[in-house]
Amino acid sequence: MIPAFGQRRLEHITLAEVEAYAADWRRKGNKARTVNRDLNLMSNIYNAALRRGLAHANPVVLVMRPRATETEWTILKPKVSAVERAFASLAACAEGEAADWLQQARVIFLVVTTLGLRRGEVLGLHGDTSI
Repeated sequence: MIPAFGQRRLEHITLAEVEAYAADWRRKGNKARTVNRDLNLMSNIYNAALRRGLAHANPVVLVMRPRATETEWTILKPKVSAVERAFASLAACAEGEAADWLQQARVIFLVVTTLGLRRGEVLGLHGDTSI
């Protein structure tokens, strides 16, 4: 903000200048979320100045904010069918204890993904051999 507004007094900064500042940040490749954070900071500065009688208005509240897009997380969405095929091909090659271990791993994977368990919940699971 300092490069854009320098040492100017808050009451001398206009709505048009704040809008130009936000538009310039977008043109420079900043994401909407970054621009909005910057505008929030500026608005907080103005609100503090208003409480202390150092400004007469907060022009930032009138600025049209850029709309931030929601990011969809796909990292933790495993393709269950692909993992099932991998378990099946591994099980076809395994014998004895290895085949038993693969079957247990397959069941655990299906329970975790079906129930949507988080890491802490999975680590808190304990086996019950009495079943």
